Amino acid sequence: MNKAVTGHLGEVNKSVASVAQKFAARLDEQDHRLDTLSKTVDQVAQDANLRGGNKGGTRQSTTKPAHRSSVVPSSDPPKVEQESASTSLPVQAQTVTPAVESEGSPRPQVGQSEERSDKLEYERLLTLFRDGDLDGARQGFAAFLRDYENSALSPNARFWLGESHYGKKDYRQAIDSYDRVELDFPRSEKVPAAILKKGFAYLAMKDKKRASSAFNQVVALYPRSPEAGKASDKLSQLKESR
Repeated sequence: MNKAVTGHLGEVNKSVASVAQKFAARLDEQDHRLDTLSKTVDQVAQDANLRGGNKGGTRQSTTKPAHRSSVVPSSDPPKVEQESASTSLPVQAQTVTPAVESEGSPRPQVGQSEERSDKLEYERLLTLFRDGDLDGARQGFAAFLRDYENSALSPNARFWLGESHYGKKDYRQAIDSYDRVELDFPRSEKVPAAILKKGFAYLAMKDKKRASSAFNQVVALYPRSPEAGKASDKLSQLKESR
């Protein structure tokens, strides 16, 4: 046989031997992984039995002796990993659930703190108004309407903003605020008072026609309100002054 051919066959044999060695190493590694996973499954099962009071009796060990096949092992070990993951789920659930159920304190209602804070702020601003700090009240009620736009006290804040403008004799701004009470909060109990004060603002501006219109609106739409009596009195005075 030619020496070149012999040398080539030697190289081929070496390559085959190297591949076989690598293949054997991979088989050993695969067997080791399968053995480790099998032990993990047994450990998880034992932990589950201990946590569950071992009601179902002692579970048989799922460990199987490693078996080396002459066939190249398939890439299906994830099935074993899936079994391990699914077995460990009840253990995790038992660990987390008591921590959640142990919460005995009632949950705070949403918006509770905001309701308390807007009431305190409203009362503070109303005190400023009654103490004669009209500028502070005007700025404060304007900020209140911006910061607590969804507050149940917004109609009142809008009305007192108008009163702050009225106290400063800024009648046009006062009328604007009174109108906003009626337009933005039509069901508020402050609407009759806002329309009445709008009439007074027009009267202060010497606009008797618009003042009379506002007073008539109070009498017609809110005849049983306290403001209706005041509006009726002003209408009588306006008729006498003609």
